Amino acid sequence: MKAGAVWLISGPASVFREEIPLGVLSDAAALHLPPAEISATALLPQNLPVAWTQSVTTAAAISQALSVVHERPLPWAIVRAAINGAIRSRLLERTADSGPWPCDWPRAANVHLRVPEEVPPTSLPPLTPSRKHAEAELESSELQDLVEGLPDVVKAGVGLNLRFVLRLELGEAVEPTSEQMARLNDALAKACAKFKFGD
Repeated sequence: MKAGAVWLISGPASVFREEIPLGVLSDAAALHLPPAEISATALLPQNLPVAWTQSVTTAAAISQALSVVHERPLPWAIVRAAINGAIRSRLLERTADSGPWPCDWPRAANVHLRVPEEVPPTSLPPLTPSRKHAEAELESSELQDLVEGLPDVVKAGVGLNLRFVLRLELGEAVEPTSEQMARLNDALAKACAKFKFGD
């Protein structure tokens, strides 16, 4: 169980990548395939509104809301990884009065989270002849293929400090309406909060 080969659900208990607590194993316990990873953007208010009744939420509230959405109790290991990703990518941040992070499930209610008021701009050093890079203009289908093959790319680039820079452009001959741009920015916000077309 601790190795993450299977996922055990027994009533409200959800055990994955950890030791099985005493009393959890029963006739009602069921084994499942490992749960899918949860993206960091899935935790944002627009994608998980039930966890965000106010501007500040808790790690426990996020965990409970995700379990409601997935219609089964999710293991803390999976939720914790998603929150880690959101904090590392600056989609979420701890408040000044938050408890320590990372933490185990009993302390999750003390971890207070919010969306940063301002997402700091990404400042990238200019490319120099010595900075090797790969660049290509991709169709949407090719981008999907790249995303599917990304785990292999990351694995092959271990130790090389890979940096991903993505630029999204409209066609030169396109004059979008304000409604079209609003719809596009709404879709981008749900996919990745770092992307937004300016006015």
